[in-house]
Amino acid sequence: MKIELLQSKDLSLTAALQVESWSDIVASFRAIVEAEHCFPYKLHAHGEILGLGAYILHDEVAWLANIIVRQTFRNKGLGKKITKHLIEVVQAKGCKTIYLSATKMGAHVYEKIGFQTETNYVFFKDLDLRQESLLNENIIPFDSKFYEDILQLDQKISGENRLETLKPYLKSGSIYLDKNQVGGFYLPELRDGLIIANTREAGLGLMKLRFKSKSDAVFPVDNMCAMHFMKERNLEPWKIEKRMYFGDKRKVLLKNQYNRIAGKLG
Repeated sequence: MKIELLQSKDLSLTAALQVESWSDIVASFRAIVEAEHCFPYKLHAHGEILGLGAYILHDEVAWLANIIVRQTFRNKGLGKKITKHLIEVVQAKGCKTIYLSATKMGAHVYEKIGFQTETNYVFFKDLDLRQESLLNENIIPFDSKFYEDILQLDQKISGENRLETLKPYLKSGSIYLDKNQVGGFYLPELRDGLIIANTREAGLGLMKLRFKSKSDAVFPVDNMCAMHFMKERNLEPWKIEKRMYFGDKRKVLLKNQYNRIAGKLG
């Protein structure tokens, strides 16, 4: 039994590990294989993939992603084995903080390894808030002259250097401007549709823009402004997941995250 980097030629074999509640696992690992800052691994034996896992590197921070074990090999410690291997690899690269998003099923495994809960993500679905999507003159399409401002705002709020993750999706994004200053941004094509904002007006304005085409939302429970928005409309989360960290606790402004990227990227 070995753990090695997953190659493009292995992608078709990952389908055997598909979980019903997950998005297309082959497509997900194809994107990871193709991204320079993402590194997928396979646990295999006798030509068969038994488990998968990956990490996304943001300088001193890494996110663990898509840790899954083939159904017939679960409860044998293989998920723990993959997770520990990924931790060792990223620590050797100088990472001081490792994040992941954990389902109820996986949280106890990560806790035994040493992960701690930082916060909870709340999930909303089947929303019909299109009537909220009013024209907002403060919101404009992405303009390259605000490129550095967006990246600085994201780094301040996320506590990470996510340049490589954000860069391919900026051109299709929207910016909230307040007196010609970037108050927030929305990247609709980046997984769940990232929304970062440093003011209530920017956050809610961009959330409402997102609801024009989306019927879900995922954000940290620490964002009381977004929580209040939902409660005012008698909307309750249908699911909660833990955001967990290993190593150094970083300064993260969770209250300014109005929609996350995805479980594998915060």
